[in-house]
Amino acid sequence: MAEYKVIGQPITRMDGPEKVTGSAKYAADIEIPSTLWAKALRSPYPHAYIKSIDTSKIASLPGVHAVLTGKDVAGVLQGRTLRDLPPLAQDKVRFVGEKVAVVAADDEDIAQQALDLIEVEYEELRPLTDPLEAMLENAPLLHPNMLSYDGLLRPPEKPSNIFFNNTLGSGDIEVGFAQADQIFEDTYTTSRVHQAYLEPRACTVWIDGEGRVQVWATNKTPYNLKQALVAALELPEDRIVINHNYIGGDFGAKGPVMDECLCYFLSKRTGRPVKMVMDYIEEFMAGNPRHGSII
Repeated sequence: MAEYKVIGQPITRMDGPEKVTGSAKYAADIEIPSTLWAKALRSPYPHAYIKSIDTSKIASLPGVHAVLTGKDVAGVLQGRTLRDLPPLAQDKVRFVGEKVAVVAADDEDIAQQALDLIEVEYEELRPLTDPLEAMLENAPLLHPNMLSYDGLLRPPEKPSNIFFNNTLGSGDIEVGFAQADQIFEDTYTTSRVHQAYLEPRACTVWIDGEGRVQVWATNKTPYNLKQALVAALELPEDRIVINHNYIGGDFGAKGPVMDECLCYFLSKRTGRPVKMVMDYIEEFMAGNPRHGSII
């Protein structure tokens, strides 16, 4: 009888021992000497103009090394297919939880204290919460400059709230209905869903002594993450290194670029590695989960 090395043999899971012994390194476990902690201030409004941001009170708080607002990252846009999201809101916010300022400090507690000192004045705008209403001709535009964005699959003739419109079909639908024994029509809706993984999103970014951008992140698509950073930061590919670390649960969520760009700008400003770890208030508020739908 043939003897097989794999078939019929107990095969040890390659990452099993590291995970069960606690030696596996996740993004939040990365420890580089002199790393700073960063935290972001987020909008409480779904749609509003940013009239002013006052960060002057932070100057008196020891342990703070940098604070950035939208003006410090003006013109930078990130995204996977469509680059439409600024790392920090510029001029207005478009969803609850959008980041409007970020602070890097000696530890997480000091960073939070600094955020509490930032004063933001908003002018609320009417939010769009219904996708069917958002598609109407007279709906307010969320992205008036959308035609300037990179990544539009089929650029429209004029700006609208519709990213992509496509029709797919096969066969003759009229003949199909005529031959059908029963025709059933209904409208289905799905709600916004968060994947509820145990590990929140986290990243560490360090610009090393050779000018390379070293990145550790809870991201399942390292090559896509690298290309997104190349596009957003306008850096050569060989300047960005995506380092391996384990991911504590994904379920379809951990593909987009999130806080990596902010950590890069903070690291560039301070000359030190910078880490961001989202808490679950941030995750459920603005973790970019699965969108709702009308079918």
